[in-house]
Amino acid sequence: MPTPTPTQDLFAAFAAFYGAQKVGAMWAGTREAIVVGTWAAELAPFSVVAMQQACRDALNRRDEGGNRVPWPPTLPEFLDLVEARQRAIDRAARAALPPPPGQPSSPLASPEKARAVLAELLAGIKRSR
Repeated sequence: MPTPTPTQDLFAAFAAFYGAQKVGAMWAGTREAIVVGTWAAELAPFSVVAMQQACRDALNRRDEGGNRVPWPPTLPEFLDLVEARQRAIDRAARAALPPPPGQPSSPLASPEKARAVLAELLAGIKRSR
């Protein structure tokens, strides 16, 4: 048996959570291969981790009354979730990278700069008392 693709895993998770009837009803009249293929093409730019996190977000969606949303997300709804997760992953990865050569690792990297900022903060606190 071939290994399922991330998109097939996603639909399996939707079916497990929402039930096969609701997942099937969402795309009734459309061949499964077309639905899965369309989702796969749209989700291709995103990491599997972002898709997994977005899947959890989808399963935890709430309506205005605080109740779980009882239907799987549409592709545009899921893209919003996965894009947000991918942005967060990308931001974290950039933050973890070392600074470019010649740049300090922090705006407060020099002791002199750190002392100046601290003095400024303390002066502001004393003035506000």
